[in-house]
Amino acid sequence: MREFDELQSHVLQRSLVQAGSAKDLMRTVRNQLLEASDRTKLSTPPQDVYGLVGLSDEFTPTLRKALQCARVALGAFVVTGGEKNRGRSKDLRHFKRSDGAWFDFSIVGRGYSGFVEILAYTYEIRLPVGHGAPFVRFDLNVPDGANQEGELRCHVHIGSDDVRIPAPTMTPREMLALFIDGICAASNRDGRTRTAFEHQWFAESHRMLAGDSGVDGLRERS
Repeated sequence: MREFDELQSHVLQRSLVQAGSAKDLMRTVRNQLLEASDRTKLSTPPQDVYGLVGLSDEFTPTLRKALQCARVALGAFVVTGGEKNRGRSKDLRHFKRSDGAWFDFSIVGRGYSGFVEILAYTYEIRLPVGHGAPFVRFDLNVPDGANQEGELRCHVHIGSDDVRIPAPTMTPREMLALFIDGICAASNRDGRTRTAFEHQWFAESHRMLAGDSGVDGLRERS
């Protein structure tokens, strides 16, 4: 699959190495979120931003194995923003946007010789009803990870965990700018009438999901 390999090479061509340390990266992320809270783009208050952003060198067994297989475990760390939330429960800690959207993220990196390299990330935002998709998630897998076979290392999911679309690598600042200011319904969307295809697609999808173990079963599988 030469075309597939060329596409993967294209979306990964940007460098994700920056000067500084793991603590510097955490502070940069936290300050960007604090600034968004100050200008009311986030409804999460500053004191909660401090509690939601964290730095750790502890990983799940799966991620630890992937880092070891890729030989990048030495000096590895994770910056978290909220709790991992594949079940998409509002009971877990997350950031809230002023329009009702809410998100969390994690960034895996490694530090060496005064530089930080971003190895992997997951950013997911859940959108209010009527905004076109229930969620959008950007994933960058660990390099040479076992879950990389048959898919692009860097991809985006739009409203479905099962559909992957290639996405360019982005820096932590770019990703947060996208989540704070960029991913939202178009300002002129009220003037567009949904097509018959869209109405039918949403109706049939709803019936299928309602008959497929319900919402609880869907969350367990995700």
